[in-house]
Parts: sequence; structure tokens; C-alpha cells
Amino acid sequence: MLNDLTTLQCFPEDLLIEFFNIDTIHDLEKFMEGLILYLSMKAQKMLMQVNRCVAIECPHLDIPWFHDHFCKDNIETLNTTSKKLIHEVNELLEQILNGPLFIQKNSYSPFYHKFDFECALNKKKKPVPAALFNDKYEASIQRYAICVLSESSYCKNGKFLNGKECVRKRHLQLLGYKFIEVPFFEWYSMGLTEKLTKKKYLEDKIFKNS
Repeated sequence: MLNDLTTLQCFPEDLLIEFFNIDTIHDLEKFMEGLILYLSMKAQKMLMQVNRCVAIECPHLDIPWFHDHFCKDNIETLNTTSKKLIHEVNELLEQILNGPLFIQKNSYSPFYHKFDFECALNKKKKPVPAALFNDKYEASIQRYAICVLSESSYCKNGKFLNGKECVRKRHLQLLGYKFIEVPFFEWYSMGLTEKLTKKKYLEDKIFKNS
């Protein structure tokens, strides 16, 4: 229930404080140990998602983020977007940003949200090398989370992001990223049949968002 509520940006603070009480979490962990592996992992992932929502969206509750090790051990690698689409976007990003050194592929936020590409611009709107995407330069650059999205990222028979993707977008924006959405239905639309128009499309996404 809490996972559904936090996905919808509903945060019952009294309930969350009670839920993240040390004794409650300890009892929950003991309960999950008794489950078969599949159900235990599913429950742990849901707990992580609630913890992440609260840590990012309700910092005033002082509920710590305690799933760092869990995320490192179970880091998300699955990508449902076609390799061809990812390759096409990557190729054009390298042209736009002056080479592969300015792009981080398969990037992760500090809270382990996975996204396809990361780039950054300085205050003069010039690309920044990926080696400088760190806290030392955080104040002087704008980081971009580029997400190439397949049909599974959207509601059925629609062009609206599903709940999981809405949460990722919301969190990345709260963490200071500019969220750039590259939907499959735009990339393969009649208006973007040529390589030059695709390149212009990506340039506008990045530089007009800066």
C-alpha cells in the first residue's frame, strides 16, 4: 500500500514514521527471511522504492536512506529499449556533444535510478567531459538524464508515462538533473525519418532545455 501511495505522491507522514521505526523494519526483515527467494526479493525491492521516495521527497521526516548496499548488490541492468534505437541515439549524441568522452552510458543517480545516457553543459552551454560529472563541479554544470523509452514505459494504448517512469522522472528532477525523454513513437515518427532531423531533434532537447 505504501508503495502505491508514494508513487502517487501521497505521503501519510505519521504512518511513514511508524513504518520506518527500527523495530518495525527489524520485524519486516525477519518476515522477509521466511519467504521464498522470489517473494523476498520482490518485497525488498518494494521496501527500497518506498525508502527512496521518502528519502528524496520527504527529507524533513529525517528517514535515512538505508538501501545503498541492496541496490549495489541488485543493480538494475535490464533495458527493454531496442539496441538499435539506443545505438542510433548514442551515435548522434556523440556527434552533438563532440565525442564519446562527453557522454556517460548506462548511468545511475545517487539513489540508483538507471538511465541510458548522461551529459552535462557548463554555464556557457558547452559540453563537459564525463570525467567531471562529480560533486566537485556540481555547482558549475547542469547534468542531463537522457532516457530512451520503449512502449513498456507508457500506459497501454497511450502516450503517458506509466507510474514507474513518472517516479523516476520526478526523482531525477528533484536530484537536479534535467530529464530528457526520447520516446520511441517520436523517434520513429514520419517527421524524424532522416538522420539530420533526428540530430536536430536531440540538439533541441538538450540545448533548448539548458
